Amino acid sequence: MILTLALGACNLDQYPYSEIAADEYVKDASAVNDLVIGTYNGLHNVMYYEWALTELRSDNTRMRVSGSSSQDTKLIEQLDQGTITTAHTWVENYWNAAYAAIDRANKVISYLDVVEDPTQRAQYEGEAKFLRAHLYFNLVRLWGPVFLVTKKTGADEARYMQRSPVEEIYALIEGDLNAIIDRNMLPETSASGDEGRATMPAAKGLLAKVYMTRYEVGSEQYMKAGDLLRSVLASAGNPQSGADLVPYDRIFATDNEMNKEIIFAVRYLSGNVGLGSPFGTLFGQRFRQGYTSQPPTFSLCCGERVGNPCMFRADLIPELMQLEGDKGGRSVLKKHECCYVEIENEEEFSDIDTEEQMKKMSGREKTSAKGKKGENA
Repeated sequence: MILTLALGACNLDQYPYSEIAADEYVKDASAVNDLVIGTYNGLHNVMYYEWALTELRSDNTRMRVSGSSSQDTKLIEQLDQGTITTAHTWVENYWNAAYAAIDRANKVISYLDVVEDPTQRAQYEGEAKFLRAHLYFNLVRLWGPVFLVTKKTGADEARYMQRSPVEEIYALIEGDLNAIIDRNMLPETSASGDEGRATMPAAKGLLAKVYMTRYEVGSEQYMKAGDLLRSVLASAGNPQSGADLVPYDRIFATDNEMNKEIIFAVRYLSGNVGLGSPFGTLFGQRFRQGYTSQPPTFSLCCGERVGNPCMFRADLIPELMQLEGDKGGRSVLKKHECCYVEIENEEEFSDIDTEEQMKKMSGREKTSAKGKKGENA
């Protein structure tokens, strides 16, 4: 009886005091701006996994660690080798992070009515639609048919949702991006202090990429990408060559962020405040911590012995051409990261500068080949 009376006295419909309901919080433009910033922030979780589902599975990135007992390394190795299982947590985490960010974008759009200034309201709508299109563009390319969510969706409704066809996903992406461009929702450039927020060139660049991905070469829609990209170039001053933009080794320099080569970038914040970039530890050279590497040069190594650079990427040729005397490529190597390729025999470090050295090396190879033939027999 006492327990019944005690429960009867409780108001179980009371909203938790530790939380603020969105409807109670979002009353003006400032609050909507907070929602927009929160949507950008949601990209941090997406980007943590996105490289592994996209770039790692291409030839642009190689796995540095193999055979490790680390659970994360095993998951990354599965993605690298194409042996992904249905229980892959990074795949699940990326999916969840993408839809969490899409939900934030949808919330921005649902509260636009409280923004009185039409220019400000258009920008917030444009940013939300750009981010939603960006997220769906990656989802549809990875999974094909996915769940099309464009509004706040409760658990009961979500439980019975079905995946939408690829055509419907692309229709949303193109519709969002075309609306941004046709209604001029976004600024041409970011205002000081707003670097990293979506701009008109970012929307045009993304739509051009969508057209080139979805439509056949030479089709009417495909050709629209050219006009969009010419507009993006015009916003950067109509560069005629790479020399008119930013030198390659300065594009991603930490003291040259958001330069005119960067159309859109996810921003991070240093200072040990929980908003820093994780990629310094996820990517790295050999002999440094990191799961993978994307280096511009290659050198041989055997144990801890490192040989001379044996392969340079094409964009480093101008620097190599400037070398004089007996400097060699090491001076160039010091400016750039290097990928080290493990070898078993230190004889591969041998330097061949003369015809005699070549003959001597050829003799070694023939002897070695005969020995191996005898062993196999």
